[in-house]
Amino acid sequence: MKYREHGVLEVVRTLLNQKIKYQFSVVGKRKESLTFLKEIKEELNIQKIMLIEARAARVYWSVYKENLKNKVVWKGRDSHGKDVANQLLDIGYHYLAGRLAKMCIQVNLPTELGFFHKAQSKDAHPFVYDFMEWLRPVVVDSVLIKVLSRKKKTVSSVDAKLISLFVFHIKNKFDSYLYHKKLGYCISLEYWIELLLLEFVGAVNKSKKYEPLFPSFRHESRCSQNKKPHKAV
Repeated sequence: MKYREHGVLEVVRTLLNQKIKYQFSVVGKRKESLTFLKEIKEELNIQKIMLIEARAARVYWSVYKENLKNKVVWKGRDSHGKDVANQLLDIGYHYLAGRLAKMCIQVNLPTELGFFHKAQSKDAHPFVYDFMEWLRPVVVDSVLIKVLSRKKKTVSSVDAKLISLFVFHIKNKFDSYLYHKKLGYCISLEYWIELLLLEFVGAVNKSKKYEPLFPSFRHESRCSQNKKPHKAV
């Protein structure tokens, strides 16, 4: 699948911009994202956009750590770290990547080529890792805070029961219903993701700018969880 250079830049900007918005929303620090979002909006270099996102991530994880205080012993985000929080985050991201890969297959979207992730093996899915960036905070990070906040004691180890509970809540996130302004009614997050993937395919095929409408998680109560669409009044 080919995409013109300016299109690549805009896709990277769009995905990482949304990731930062959701990250700081998850920890209740939306104002702290504004400087990073302004820098990304004005930057015309993909590598520099990624550096901005990396700086934002450092701030985000330092604040995120406070949300896990007294629940786990955690020094910060460390991919493949052996502590409870990092193990669960890795499990959550792995589940998210697998679920998204299946969705890409369903809409005939190749996943072998990414925009800022590169394949490390023949079974890698760089596009999935790119696209899931905006989903990490709301589908995995927020769920971890929710699961651990309900624990009365400090969690010192990961067992099958905790993993099962964590993944269960992540699955529920996919099933949650959110109001889609353009459609005028509520749809599941899973269906919303599928629409965004289809819109991406359409943008590439028509050489158009990809302008996705990402969901708002600020008023989830607007849609009931009985899995029925609710038309706007």
